[in-house]
Amino acid sequence: MSLVLMEGAIAALKSYFEDTIADKLDVLDAEYDDGIVLADIQKFYEGNFPRSTPATPSVILHGESFDPEEQEDDTLYIKNYINITVVCGDADPEVRFKRLSRYTRAFIELLQEGEATYGYIHWLEGRVEVSNTLAVPPFLQAAVLPISLYPASGESY
Repeated sequence: MSLVLMEGAIAALKSYFEDTIADKLDVLDAEYDDGIVLADIQKFYEGNFPRSTPATPSVILHGESFDPEEQEDDTLYIKNYINITVVCGDADPEVRFKRLSRYTRAFIELLQEGEATYGYIHWLEGRVEVSNTLAVPPFLQAAVLPISLYPASGESY
């Protein structure tokens, strides 16, 4: 048995998001058609928050914890708890809020659309939290989407 645990779940999620987010943002831009454009995600951070100001817009795939759901002699079934944190900035608070909301929507929709693609079943694990705004340029704000992931195939990790 090869244990990949949360590292494997985050890597699968990152790869899937990198492959699909640009098209999803284009769809949302066309749907809203209000002049507020969603820029491509500049960087995906794995594991934790960067030590310096993050690129914007960016996404942090933060592994919070994992729980063994079932253990046998040669298998371990786990539930991964991961926060998807979307960071964007804009001096206009209304534009910043709309972008943050739309980026969050994009990731929720991608999770729903792609379970068979990235190999995990997801659950939303609570409310989406929105941070305070950084009071100096680039006026960063974040939304935190808490999820859990289970292997879709029933494989052990």
